[in-house]
Amino acid sequence: MGRADSGSALVRRLLAEVRADRTALDARTQEVRRFAASAASAERTGALALSLDRVYTALESILERIARTLEGDIPVGPDWHRTLLHNAALDIPGVRPVLLRPATIDAADHLRRFRHFLRHAYAAEIDAQRLDALARIWQESSDALGADLDAVEGLLQAMISRLDAE
Repeated sequence: MGRADSGSALVRRLLAEVRADRTALDARTQEVRRFAASAASAERTGALALSLDRVYTALESILERIARTLEGDIPVGPDWHRTLLHNAALDIPGVRPVLLRPATIDAADHLRRFRHFLRHAYAAEIDAQRLDALARIWQESSDALGADLDAVEGLLQAMISRLDAE
């Protein structure tokens, strides 16, 4: 197998993984929509919180896969989650263009911070009103994220075509 072939295989695998993670992200976003529209209850709050946590985890998985495959690795350090997300706004010449627009990153950063709270403030009560606001932010930004991820898939398709032509 030649260099282009192995590179093409890596990008093909990345594209398949991104698509699988997008399927999970879309399903979790639908959960957010369903739970956000249901009647207030402790169970609804818990289910909505978990769905928002899982939405961000799916998005972060996409960004991790891209960073490992195209950039060589993910950021390191105590704030690597934040850095990974914010690096998605960077154009890295010769490696990849911007992955997510600033508005998408802003909405996702709200989820990232909530996920951190949810996973570390286990003794704290979840504020249902703040959770509802977060769900609205996510729902309002999900179409923009979809467009950003469509562009990512297009980029990967173009990379595959270029590698196959070499």
